[in-house]
Amino acid sequence: MSLMRTQDAKQIPLSQLLSKLGHEPVKETHGELWYLSPLRQEEDASFKVDKSNRLFFDFGLGRGGNVIDLGFALFNTQSVSDVLQRLDEVMGQGHAKTLPLPFKERDRSVESAPRTPANPPSPAPLFEDMTLKPLQNPALLHYLRKRGINTEIARQHVQEMHYRYNGKAYFALAFGNESEGHELRNPYFKGVQGTKDLSLMKKEMAGPENGLLLFEGFMDFLSYLTLNKAKAGSPAIILNGVGMGQRAIERIRELGVKEVDLYLDQDEAGRRLTEQFQTALPGITVRDQSGLYTGCKDLNDYLQKQNARERA
Repeated sequence: MSLMRTQDAKQIPLSQLLSKLGHEPVKETHGELWYLSPLRQEEDASFKVDKSNRLFFDFGLGRGGNVIDLGFALFNTQSVSDVLQRLDEVMGQGHAKTLPLPFKERDRSVESAPRTPANPPSPAPLFEDMTLKPLQNPALLHYLRKRGINTEIARQHVQEMHYRYNGKAYFALAFGNESEGHELRNPYFKGVQGTKDLSLMKKEMAGPENGLLLFEGFMDFLSYLTLNKAKAGSPAIILNGVGMGQRAIERIRELGVKEVDLYLDQDEAGRRLTEQFQTALPGITVRDQSGLYTGCKDLNDYLQKQNARERA
């Protein structure tokens, strides 16, 4: 198979590449898309994509460029041919490997950022010395309790991962997916170890006789179990990102279920996903259950507010 040419690669919309890798914009202003940086951890979006010029700029790193420059950092290489090969692989498949994000947030200054692209960012090291353990870390359990999650229920579905990044030790909640990767989460960090994919729970129960529950993230799944005192008699899909919609549609068809209940976020992305499922699954009853948490961002937000009312 012939390798993608550089001029072809530069025509790839950066938003499409980032979406393939599991990253969606936080906001859009005047033709510019703003993301949480795919190259590092942060809480405020400071990674900008100029849609018309197909350029990016990471204000936290003070560097930017075109799709090739981004590929140097995303794919941990300084070889243009390696970048072209990875771009060809990513843009030609439904789901792809997402690089992990570091914990440590670097200083950023929007005002002082240059307008012209700088040199390509240095290759980002991968997680090292990764170890999965049963969920028992007090800080992680405290984080779950703050989110309203029953920790005994969480222990049945979530582990904790310990690893090193840039020589320093970190840990996070680890929720496994269908490609043996893990969604990682702690109070300061949200990322992926390994391959970005959806998660399927109670796969053995899937079939025409059972419905299926579908959640946007694993915190929503744990919130559902907490609200229902761990009574989830149906198999469940957790998207682990809005970019997994088509992947989920394919799995639903394979599983042969006749009913799907959607527990998606109450935002534009959630509404688009609902329409996508209802349109793409004729013959299957697809119910939007977000009315159960009207006025809340998502199911976990509803759980937290309900807990606050009970304490008042």
